[in-house]
Amino acid sequence: MAEDAAEFAGGNAGFTFPPIEGDICTPTTKGCTFPMSKEVKDAYFAGLIDGEGYIGMESRGGGWYRPCIRVKMTCQRTIEAIRAHFLVGRVVLRHPATSSPYYKPTHKPQWEWCVTYKGAISVLERIMPYLITKKSIAEEVYAKRFIKKADR
Repeated sequence: MAEDAAEFAGGNAGFTFPPIEGDICTPTTKGCTFPMSKEVKDAYFAGLIDGEGYIGMESRGGGWYRPCIRVKMTCQRTIEAIRAHFLVGRVVLRHPATSSPYYKPTHKPQWEWCVTYKGAISVLERIMPYLITKKSIAEEVYAKRFIKKADR
């Protein structure tokens, strides 16, 4: 399957998900290559952010807010692919809070990609044309990206 996808992609023109040790994703997708241009990848990840992510302004000290984009999921490979595509942000492993009243033993750890400040703005500029659900929020965050709390 990977050979067929690589051949279809024309060598390294595709998008490769490298295998990750201990990954909990389905084994059928490990090492597969998907032929996508930069614009198609932007649209793909915009859809992921639109459905699974968070776009907003987070409070910082001194009355300042910062633009922020977050995506959490249990598949490390997808989160690493977002980070590799946009080349900004950080990836963190979040374990379920056992002290939470909502905790269940079946809850899995989640991988989180988070990007703030100028990195978040650069991502918004690339994904805004493709957003549907979070488009108005993204436009508001983009418009207010450097406004102090008192000016909001």
